[in-house]
Amino acid sequence: MDIQARILVLASKKVAKEASRKELAELNALLRNNPEIKASLKNVFDQWENVHFENIPAEKEIDDNIAAVLVRIHQQINASPPGAKANDGDQ
Repeated sequence: MDIQARILVLASKKVAKEASRKELAELNALLRNNPEIKASLKNVFDQWENVHFENIPAEKEIDDNIAAVLVRIHQQINASPPGAKANDGDQ
């Protein structure tokens, strides 16, 4: 694995808070020895801090949305198409 790829792997782990102390030390050493990559990575981290992720809906909200969609599907399936007879058993 080349140095840039290794730095990206370690930086990803750092951002995800999954990096071990050993990995963080390795990342710091690699960045000290590669200042051009460090500058680019700093820009990425600075931008990352400014990103505002949309709120993730709660499980109940997801379930409610799914239930609403299922109701609509059920209504569409059971709706008579325009011009169709309501019920063949009524004849």
